[in-house]
Amino acid sequence: MPKMKTDAPEGATKYTIRAIKVGQCEVRDYITFQDTDGETTSGFFLYVWVIEGGPKPIVVETGPKYPEEFSRSTEKYIPGGVKQLPSERTIEALKRHGIDPAQVSHVIATHLHADHYDYFDAFPGAKLVVNEREYKDITDGRDRLAPDVRKALNERPDALKLVGDDEEIVPGIRVVQLGCHTPGSQAVLVQTWMGPVLLAGDVVYKYENIEKNRPTRSPDPKICRDAMTRIRSLADIVLPAHDPLTLERWPGGVIGGLPPAGTTKIESLTLIIEDNISRPLKYAIDQFSSFCRVSAQIDVRQSPKPIVGPGLTVLLGRGPAEQYASAASDQIDWEGLGAEGFVLRLCRGGDP
Repeated sequence: MPKMKTDAPEGATKYTIRAIKVGQCEVRDYITFQDTDGETTSGFFLYVWVIEGGPKPIVVETGPKYPEEFSRSTEKYIPGGVKQLPSERTIEALKRHGIDPAQVSHVIATHLHADHYDYFDAFPGAKLVVNEREYKDITDGRDRLAPDVRKALNERPDALKLVGDDEEIVPGIRVVQLGCHTPGSQAVLVQTWMGPVLLAGDVVYKYENIEKNRPTRSPDPKICRDAMTRIRSLADIVLPAHDPLTLERWPGGVIGGLPPAGTTKIESLTLIIEDNISRPLKYAIDQFSSFCRVSAQIDVRQSPKPIVGPGLTVLLGRGPAEQYASAASDQIDWEGLGAEGFVLRLCRGGDP
């Protein structure tokens, strides 16, 4: 099989991302979506994301150090507060997955809300990577940095790394300033074995925000719409900050990894298509054929509704024009508009 072009240069480090659940809560819809004032709630998971593949692991978000205090401060829109099992405390959860906090080289905070950064002192050898505008916003005038984080930074002043827009942290991992949720909210763009994957932070709470074009609540909706447009331009695999579906779409919470030789089953992947359909479809071919031992071409047709269940789902368009193309294994439902099909490669497994 000919080698396909990918975004990462030949020989560049490719990473795997691991989603580790560190709690859950219910959040009111008027926070989750800009387009409603509804008081109904939906489930959120709190995650710590571990990027592996380099010399040392890198962590994105820390989870809350003081969940009871966080719950009291957010009780208006998170009724019932954060529920956290003892095994879901950040240190215990990391160690359960074989991650030693003392070996982590960087902690990247997408923004400075407590559940995303206030357990930084659990990582005694790590740098704290924060957007410079975000840091200035929280420290100008009255210093509102979490006390334990301030203490850790006073003890290790060189541990603070302030970054701007589109800045490389280590080869293959960059931060991108988006704003929207907070003025200095940033995403993390990671080159994986499946191509670029973007950790969106709270700019995207749930898949529905990005896949249904329903931005999160923000004082400036335009900034959020612009942020989501930029997200779509950067990666086809987008990981929302708090969606329980991540652990369903990515069994075991492992994203972007290189599957072992032999049979490989693609459980679920969503690619987002805007004006230029060739770019994401090219990525679909790149992502799978770059590590699949054998590929099979599948003709995918448009459908007016998503097909629920395992397989590959490609989102085509928005709003009233929204269309879907779906494939599960090598079986296709020829439902829908009968538009010209697109050819994707999916793993079939087997020998090279």
